[in-house]
Amino acid sequence: MFVVILGGGKVGGNLARTVAGHGAELVVVESDRRRFERLEREFGHRAIHGDATELYVLERAGLKRPPDIVVAATGDDEDNIVICQLATERYGVPKVIARVNDPRNQQTFDLLGI
Repeated sequence: MFVVILGGGKVGGNLARTVAGHGAELVVVESDRRRFERLEREFGHRAIHGDATELYVLERAGLKRPPDIVVAATGDDEDNIVICQLATERYGVPKVIARVNDPRNQQTFDLLGI
């Protein structure tokens, strides 16, 4: 199984550890330089520094393949929606999961099938 996690903070980082522990192929993307450096020490080449809403970053992460699952775990609901829409509509990712930071946005995620 190939999993791409976009956002390597507490939620994304812990999820990445769990996924890696189950033997799945993993890529984790983080935009914050300090968090990325911690992830890179832990995951090596499986960590990518960049803005997950940028197409070239998504493609570096392997979305052209496409992965089996994309998890948008950033701290920004709008970014998570954009990431999931790009993953499904542009790259044909079969399963997208998003972190919903503000419960008032849950309905929007539900309407979009995220």
